Amino acid sequence: MMVVIDRRATWLAGALVAMAAACIGALPTSAQEVPTPQREFRAAWIATVANIDWPSKKGLSTEQQKAELIALLDKSVALNLNAVVLQIRPSADALYASRIEPWSEYLTGTMGVPPKPFYDPLKFAVDEAHQRGLQLHVWLNPYRVRHNDAKTPPAPAHVSSSFPEIVREYGNFLWFDPGEPESLQRFIDVVTDVVQRYDIDGVHIDDYFYPYPINDKDGKPVPFPDDESYARAMAALEAADEAGGHGEAAGHGEEAAHGEEAEHAEEPAHAEEAPAHEEEAAHGEDAEHAAAEEHGEEAAHGEEDAHGKPAAKPKMSKNDWRRQNCDRLVEEMYKAVKKEKPWVLVGISPFGIWRPGHPEGIQGLDQYDTLYADAKKWLNEGWVDYFTPQLYWQIEGPQSYPKLLAWWSQENTKQRHLWPGNGAHSVRKSADVPAARNAWPAEEVIKQIELTREIVKNGPGNVFFSIKCIFDNRDGLTDKLKAGVYKEPALVPASPWLGEETPAKPEVSAQQNSQGVALNLKTADGKPPWLWVVRSRSGDQWNTEIVPGREQQKLLKLAGGATLDEVAVSAVTRLGREGEVVKVKVE
Repeated sequence: MMVVIDRRATWLAGALVAMAAACIGALPTSAQEVPTPQREFRAAWIATVANIDWPSKKGLSTEQQKAELIALLDKSVALNLNAVVLQIRPSADALYASRIEPWSEYLTGTMGVPPKPFYDPLKFAVDEAHQRGLQLHVWLNPYRVRHNDAKTPPAPAHVSSSFPEIVREYGNFLWFDPGEPESLQRFIDVVTDVVQRYDIDGVHIDDYFYPYPINDKDGKPVPFPDDESYARAMAALEAADEAGGHGEAAGHGEEAAHGEEAEHAEEPAHAEEAPAHEEEAAHGEDAEHAAAEEHGEEAAHGEEDAHGKPAAKPKMSKNDWRRQNCDRLVEEMYKAVKKEKPWVLVGISPFGIWRPGHPEGIQGLDQYDTLYADAKKWLNEGWVDYFTPQLYWQIEGPQSYPKLLAWWSQENTKQRHLWPGNGAHSVRKSADVPAARNAWPAEEVIKQIELTREIVKNGPGNVFFSIKCIFDNRDGLTDKLKAGVYKEPALVPASPWLGEETPAKPEVSAQQNSQGVALNLKTADGKPPWLWVVRSRSGDQWNTEIVPGREQQKLLKLAGGATLDEVAVSAVTRLGREGEVVKVKVE
């Protein structure tokens, strides 16, 4: 795989082909026409924090952990998913052999203690996913240092022990201070290390930037304790100005004076609901989100000095400075990943509402002024390859799923992938449970997938929270997905802006035997592709299978007395670019 920079004509031609192939669904075909494979990202989050999804509990043996993960991957394949998003850094720890951070207690029950017998869970997950033709995206939390579910003392290598100067306590959690330069550098170091050493397909962060606001026992908003880092940043900015320099912070300060800060100065901070992941809320994260229901962030972070006197007006407001910190992390993460491996996708799943009133009539938490996450900017700038706003709301209501998705689609000016997050955790346990706000019928999720296909016409997709909720078959959801919208397999949509080359032409032979038709698969250059698309026709009916590229033999089984009239095979690259389709004569 490579990024083509200088051969612009070749790149453009390939990009147009890839974009044309990225549309959802197989085109109608006659018996003689080879069908186009469906294109759709289908994924689920595998949450490890508080042992939500995997491992099911702390302290399982190595073999038990492996067996549980294999079961999740096998179920993913059976449901025609094509990717999983595995949480590997829940709280400045690691579910892999990190060179920087300690082993997570969610594996062995004790932070800093590796699995025994030893294995590297991330390497194992990547290998097992790729054997099944699944993409494996790693999910990291950039700022959370310690979850309130943690039971064991921090390991010596944990940042709260080794570098407490950049850690802040807020509520029942510990957090990196995003305003400390070392917080950013540590995250970039962690991301770079993972991308360098593991054959992953994507890097993913979620909605936790500055923490969701909380109230004290008197109901007053609790400010995030970053006065010192803010003061140092403003002093450095003043010094740079006096020396005649113009730092990045100065540029953002100018922008704020005429931009979003002024534009939204009169806008009320509606904050009806932060869509907390259900299981995380059960472990205390609902407390983080609760304060957002009644308070805007301006009230939470008053601008006074240590003596309670009005502070001198700084070069940049604290809110703008905080947003700049998050902007820098997102931009630097994207650059760091692309520097190491341009084909690794970068994704973000922010809170689903940018600001109340966008689009008109939408209510909810204002992430721009509470989490300091300018998610619209990140999408507008193209600092992502895919964007997964957490749209954990129903189709009808004050946070309308289709209205929000259509608004994000309009903001997708760089034409990146738009694959919304869907709240499978809100589906009711069974049909006996009355439908309610947090007890959806399974059909709600089915309709959301169908709406996604209508709104995101070029390469749609969905990511579900969480994988356990999908495979619990809540209200028959698993069965309904398999029998309906996920009946046929799908390729991950191509990413033409990353400029990958077209795969080599397949060289295929087909031999009929007593069990069916045996295919031998290889490419002209001898390099295995990421995937094979194998189509077989019997009469007027085509069947499509997506096969891992490492497989060199494939048996097409036939029902009693059936025959195959035609087989067609193509190779697909890791970034979804499909090559020439070769028709094969069955001997």
